[in-house]
Amino acid sequence: MRCLICENENVAFVSDYKLEIEADAEYFKDCKIYKCNDCDFNFVDPMPSNEKLDYFYKNIYRSLNRPPYWLTENFEDMKNSYLA
Repeated sequence: MRCLICENENVAFVSDYKLEIEADAEYFKDCKIYKCNDCDFNFVDPMPSNEKLDYFYKNIYRSLNRPPYWLTENFEDMKNSYLA
């Protein structure tokens, strides 16, 4: 694999893409995060198609009633700690 910026092959796996909101898996489920050790650029592979990204950011990312990024499966525990 080559870096998308400097095209060097000194690329390392960082982690799987973190899906904070379950519904985002449709768009990002196979993404893995990589870092170029030469130019310090981070990127995902495979990159979702432009059509999927356009749809996601135009219709889903800031849609009404979409939970914030920090809203995870432990939300009930978090909510209860704030109410206590």
